[in-house]
Amino acid sequence: MKKIFEDIWFEISCKWNKVTTLHYDFKYGIKNLIRWFHVIWNDRDWDFVFMFALLEKKFDNYEKEWETNAKFIVGSEKQIKRFKICKELCRRLKDDWYYHENTFMFHDKKWGALDFRLSTEEDNLCNISRLKVSSPEDDELERKQSMILYKIENDRKDADVELLQMYIKKYWKTWWW
Repeated sequence: MKKIFEDIWFEISCKWNKVTTLHYDFKYGIKNLIRWFHVIWNDRDWDFVFMFALLEKKFDNYEKEWETNAKFIVGSEKQIKRFKICKELCRRLKDDWYYHENTFMFHDKKWGALDFRLSTEEDNLCNISRLKVSSPEDDELERKQSMILYKIENDRKDADVELLQMYIKKYWKTWWW
């Protein structure tokens, strides 16, 4: 009989707790809707860019919350630094052009910008070349260098993804206060 009363009391206290926190939850939910509106509005389900935009916003929120409300916690400066690193990794992964621009900067100066042309024949092929390529030997050399740079670009992306995963795997249990 005592067990039944304890169970009933537990259920009542849980329900009462939900009622007393309803105002706070509603207020916080409205703030979240406003804070996340731009990110959610622009979210799409077809590209990794949008996933990293969500994560970037989440790390930005963590960073702001810890900077304003968690200064009293020992090691909060380290946590804030980790949030900034994760946010920057997400920004770079989201902004795919970041890698291409930094990897191909000198290559583009040497060989010129990419030139895309549709063929005039019935097959509708797209011919891609560089503006400063003047001979078939130059074209072959440029393509070999491009392939090497594309591999470097992908390796940089993979390294950033692995670093982000490492931070999440190692520190996610400490991201509360």
